Amino acid sequence: VGYKIHVRLDPKEHMLTGTEEIVYTNNSPDTLKIFYLHLYPNAYKSKHTALMTDVRRQFNRTISDLPKKYRSYLDISYVLIDSTKVPAIIDDTIAKLTLPHPLAPGATMKISLRFEEKVRRHAGRAGYRNDQYDLGQWYPKVVVYDEKGFHPDKFRFGEFYGEFADYDVSIEIPVKYVIAATGVLEEGDAGWTYNPVGGSKRKGERGEDKIFKTVRFRAENVHDFAWSASPRFSVQTETWNDIEVKSFFNRGRRNRAWKDSTLAQGIRAVEWLSERAGLYPYPQLTIVQGLLRGGMEYPMLAMNGHASESLVVHEVGHNWFYGALANNERTSAWLDEGLTTFQTNWYLSERYGKWGNKKKWNLYQKITPQYTLDGKMRRRVIPLLRKGYAERLSTRAEDFKHDYWAMIYGKGSLMFNALRYVVGEEDFEEILKTYYDRWKFKHVNEERFQAVCEEVSGMDLNLFFEQWVHTIKLCDYRLTKMKTVVNESGDGYITNVTIHRLGEVVMPLTLEITFRDGSKQTTRIEGRLRTIKKTYAFPEKPKKAALNPVNEILDINMSDNFIPRRKSLQIDWPNNNYYPEDSYQIRHHPFVWYNDVDGARVGLHLKGSRADWSRRFKLGMYYGVESHRFDYSASWMRPSLIFGTHTVAVASMYKLEGRQDFTFELAYRRKKELTRPPSHN
Repeated sequence: VGYKIHVRLDPKEHMLTGTEEIVYTNNSPDTLKIFYLHLYPNAYKSKHTALMTDVRRQFNRTISDLPKKYRSYLDISYVLIDSTKVPAIIDDTIAKLTLPHPLAPGATMKISLRFEEKVRRHAGRAGYRNDQYDLGQWYPKVVVYDEKGFHPDKFRFGEFYGEFADYDVSIEIPVKYVIAATGVLEEGDAGWTYNPVGGSKRKGERGEDKIFKTVRFRAENVHDFAWSASPRFSVQTETWNDIEVKSFFNRGRRNRAWKDSTLAQGIRAVEWLSERAGLYPYPQLTIVQGLLRGGMEYPMLAMNGHASESLVVHEVGHNWFYGALANNERTSAWLDEGLTTFQTNWYLSERYGKWGNKKKWNLYQKITPQYTLDGKMRRRVIPLLRKGYAERLSTRAEDFKHDYWAMIYGKGSLMFNALRYVVGEEDFEEILKTYYDRWKFKHVNEERFQAVCEEVSGMDLNLFFEQWVHTIKLCDYRLTKMKTVVNESGDGYITNVTIHRLGEVVMPLTLEITFRDGSKQTTRIEGRLRTIKKTYAFPEKPKKAALNPVNEILDINMSDNFIPRRKSLQIDWPNNNYYPEDSYQIRHHPFVWYNDVDGARVGLHLKGSRADWSRRFKLGMYYGVESHRFDYSASWMRPSLIFGTHTVAVASMYKLEGRQDFTFELAYRRKKELTRPPSHN
């Protein structure tokens, strides 16, 4: 596709008006008789659109109607196809055009149109706030035609799918604005010198709002074009390997972190990803301080809501996984969001260690136990697996009923971590490079990625992808027994190990044996059988054994993967939710209060659990300094799925200050979908 767009922004009326010329070549083997365009801003036209229906359903919001300032629309008029005027039939965010003559394979047509967009107050991924405009999905955009045909999907929950194209975009805008955009500046003054970093702010002249300038950008081999504009942007620029990296941010003391770090973080991300996957595919990269809370990726342009290295690495990484390698984010979001989340944690762990950048931790984080980067992901995903709220990664974005983020970003990331474990680190890096080199500037999908994985690794990975992408089966192995005897020859030891596969997922296993001198030996085991028995001969006597101790396989119960079973003791810090997945944890804290019979009451509270999930107990022991009386409180909690959903049985008792009681509870909570009611308790 080739786009030539001329657009004018009227900040007073919050309107975009423009003309668009689309040159489209039919590279398919099919003759096309109809054509489609996306009109994404129409998703915010009223409460009745497909997107607003998703919002109401997923978050139980009752919308009388969208407030006027949050409404937007994109109208197209005067549509010509090869000089023939055709009507546009608009349904929600899709415009259908009937071609005046069939478009044969290899043939080219030209579509000319005018458009008008009402820009909304910032909502979702685009809009304005004060005098800043973030404009994504703002123009009539060609619908993808691939091996499955057209994808005229109304805009709903989820992201996008676009055709690769060359863009020639001219933006007419008041002269005071500084512009960040996809593409390379071809003509005009984009305002990049208006507010120099460390210098005085540009003082505009009277009447500048009425004086317009035209700025032109060009971009090649991208499937989207986005831009952001504000009169307050300052710009930092540096070049790496002939690639221009820019950071746009609003001046002010609150943005000191952005000014001091974002540009350097962007350059490091480009350098690291170029080494891991392949050279950055475009001539420039822009990171702009956007209006949204998190971040949003576009080719050559990242809109980030705050200064954060992980956010920079994630959104910059999308230029590889989504940008150059363009999957359908509605049907296979795990292929870009999961992979990009994985590579973000990979980068942070290589640079800072498995916890990420500890220098950013506050004092409380430094003195309390914290999860590793991968541990945070498992902490979010595993409870959903245990409670029956997991969903297939292959689920369409708008069809997720429980937790889109935990599955797509969390489990998706853990899936790529598991893939690296299965094929080995060396082959995994070669997979990324081959995948990128072969499919750069093309549409990708699960089949194409899997084919590269199998080619490089030499493995049949059908079962792996089936289990991780298309099922919600659980992985659960137990290291049941390790028995060691002296070898009959008197030279060394014989160790027998028994492993049980309790879950349905089959993964290769790593058995780690630790000896008395602290040395370790690992071996890879096929994990297909329900009962696995192995015999090993060692010169030294084994002291401990562990099964996948860093949990690359997403085992939902790690506490039985060790012999002897692990236990941990920690202070019961307030509001600290760190529960080690590999051990039975006992928390403790002192307890002091006063009454006029016992005087001072001193005691100790103990809490124990396995990952805050099972075998949970609480025990309190108290002593009256004046009465010399001992009291106690105790409870035992056990989770169950006996009614097909999360149920907790609780037995508790206490003897305290002259009262005593015993209670038994069965707490049953049934919620069919986490994103919407009803729930039954």
